[in-house]
Amino acid sequence: MLQADAALRTDVLKQKAHQLREQKAALLRKKGDLEMQTNELNLSFPEARERLLNRVKSDNAEIKDLESRTAELKKASANYKKQAEEMQYEMNNTDTSELEKYELLYQKDRDMTEFMDKFEETKAKELDMIK
Repeated sequence: MLQADAALRTDVLKQKAHQLREQKAALLRKKGDLEMQTNELNLSFPEARERLLNRVKSDNAEIKDLESRTAELKKASANYKKQAEEMQYEMNNTDTSELEKYELLYQKDRDMTEFMDKFEETKAKELDMIK
């Protein structure tokens, strides 16, 4: 299923069709706007004024929404940037004693693993020496 989705995403013809559908939708919206503007020329002054006010109100609402979205994105971006700086600072300022502790633990782990791997062989040698 995932492979089929990936194949569809990479298919150039599918991408072109999607792009053309989006372009068609945008052109239809533009056509509707132009037809509305043409019809506005035939309206009386109060009706044209009312439509213009409604359009201004909707545009202002959209602008307000976009501005709030922009502010949210800027805030999120600043937050991510701050987190990245904190992580970088922590990486640069790790305590060397912690690194030494990890290295010591790693060395002990290697020693224990080596001991366990050679245990049977060493046990056999010791039993031979005792005999």
